[in-house]
Amino acid sequence: MVPTWAKAQAVPSPCFTFNSDSVGCVPLTVRITSCASGAATIADVVYQQINTVPKTFTPANPTLSGSRTTFDYTVPGVYYLTQFITYDSAIVGGTSVRRQVSFSRRVVVLDAQTPVPTAIPCRNNQLKLTVPKRPGERFRVDWGNGVTTISASNDNPSYDTVYEYDGSNLAPTVTVTEIFCNRTATLTPVLKRNLDPIDTVSLRRVGVNRFRFTIGTTDFYNYTIEQQTGATTYTPLAVTRVANNIVECSLAQPYSDTCFRILIADACGNQEFFNPQYICYQSITASAFNNSNRIEWREANFSPAIVFPYSLFYRLFKNGTDISGAVSATSPTVDLDVICGNEYCYELEMYAEQLRALVTPVMLSYSNLSCIQAINSTTPLAVSGMQISVVEPDIWVKFTTITPDTVSIYRTSMDPFLVGNPHLRLPTNTPTFDRSVSPANFSYCYTADYKDLCGNTAPRSVSVCSIRLQGALDGSGNRVFNWNLYNGYDVLGLPTFQTLEVLDANNKIIDSVTLNNGEITYSENVKRNQSRVIKYRIRSSTRLGAPSITYGDVYSNMVSIEQPAVVAFPDAFTPNGDGLNDVFRPVAPYTKEILMEVYNRWGEILYRTTELNTGWDGNYAGRPAQSGPYIYYIRLVDDAGAITEKKGTVTLLR
Repeated sequence: MVPTWAKAQAVPSPCFTFNSDSVGCVPLTVRITSCASGAATIADVVYQQINTVPKTFTPANPTLSGSRTTFDYTVPGVYYLTQFITYDSAIVGGTSVRRQVSFSRRVVVLDAQTPVPTAIPCRNNQLKLTVPKRPGERFRVDWGNGVTTISASNDNPSYDTVYEYDGSNLAPTVTVTEIFCNRTATLTPVLKRNLDPIDTVSLRRVGVNRFRFTIGTTDFYNYTIEQQTGATTYTPLAVTRVANNIVECSLAQPYSDTCFRILIADACGNQEFFNPQYICYQSITASAFNNSNRIEWREANFSPAIVFPYSLFYRLFKNGTDISGAVSATSPTVDLDVICGNEYCYELEMYAEQLRALVTPVMLSYSNLSCIQAINSTTPLAVSGMQISVVEPDIWVKFTTITPDTVSIYRTSMDPFLVGNPHLRLPTNTPTFDRSVSPANFSYCYTADYKDLCGNTAPRSVSVCSIRLQGALDGSGNRVFNWNLYNGYDVLGLPTFQTLEVLDANNKIIDSVTLNNGEITYSENVKRNQSRVIKYRIRSSTRLGAPSITYGDVYSNMVSIEQPAVVAFPDAFTPNGDGLNDVFRPVAPYTKEILMEVYNRWGEILYRTTELNTGWDGNYAGRPAQSGPYIYYIRLVDDAGAITEKKGTVTLLR
């Protein structure tokens, strides 16, 4: 209540105007004109620039004073100008009581930027124009047909508008001008009367109750996906855009087999259903039977309300490969091309097209991926093609024609072994070496079995034995051999061929003797000067196809026979050039190393050599030595390592 002795004054209404719009291009000068009104006595009007809108009026401040009404802006930004009015609010006892009111207005200062408009053609010759903008920014649009529109002033982040042409010019030039800084951009969109056709739509499940739709178009559309939830009812689904033409959605109701329809909307809001209007999902189930897989699905008969305008076809994929030509195209179908223990994943593709010969279907629907591991209770085949060969000091074991992970090898012989337990385990079709053997003393026999990937055990294979060769010199100096026949080819029904190979001390083959089939003994008395130690082994092989092609060579152990050392030292020689006994040297056919020295009676060395197949020719210092006796020293090492040393006298005769 105002005292009776006080006279109240009306509150003035703050107001001021600019010389131009509150938005302008840098540099910008703003001049202020006050339009404040009211019956109160206005003592002062002051203007201040602040960077934000004041949340409350500035409290009474009698010290505010000033007369600035012009503000210059050289930096882009958003500013606020505030008017403070000081007035007499009451007369109390003849004294004025002063108060303040304030009022703010925004100033937007823009830098010169060229507009960046985008235009999307829509159905019915419409054009969706979008121009990013700053607060307060405005644009003038010349649509290229004599019509011009100006955007409103607001703080929206973009100017969005739809304009419809009359169709007389399908490629108008649209000019967008930023009004305040007068920057211009142009674009020439191509109009269209209808939505662009969509080549195909594919449907695939990507999660529990979640599906992905891939739309065969490069245009940007908005899509509404509706799930059929009743005979004639559809429920819209929440759509997530994955890419320009890919969307995903989760089902409104759990699926078994379900159908969808797709509503397509362009940027201007025009809508129509994809044709064919419906796309349906089918689930499949794969089941494993003995040595076969059964795949089932429910053929398309989703609802009486759905009538497909195109023919429906199916393709069945196994591990990504189309097997439609190898199995029945209708449900159920049986896949016989399976291997026990392997996993197979099946997927059904349903597609619709007017003619099956069309390259691109108009609708593709992929089922779930149903995976199953093949089973088989059939007893697997036994290991076959086992080869046993001696590779001293070991035995080499190999087999073929099986496909397990691991094979158990059993060994039998006169050598001690663990009866009934696998002696070796080795990977499929990989040769291995049995190193705990003595092939020169025993013949080792091997058999094998395995479990296939389904746990079925193969029968034990036929035993195959290594060849053990024995040999020695008899009382007449004959080399006598005996061995056991190799049976590895007999079990395969193939012929066996035997060869006795003769090798020198360096394991180089120097002779081969063809043996009769079934022969298990052999003797020879052949002079072999290649080496003092002669080695022998049996090679057994078979033939496939042409008689000259051998296959699968296996070998016995080697037998070494040491021939007696043969060393002779002449007691005289005649270096007369007649080619007979011209050189003094020892006769030693198996010599590997030699040292020979010749001395005269006074102990002087006349000749020395370490070369094989050379000797003393009776010369010394380039002249013939005198006839008479000479002393020699000879040291020989043969290829068996035996050392022979000889000191003696040889007579030179002329």
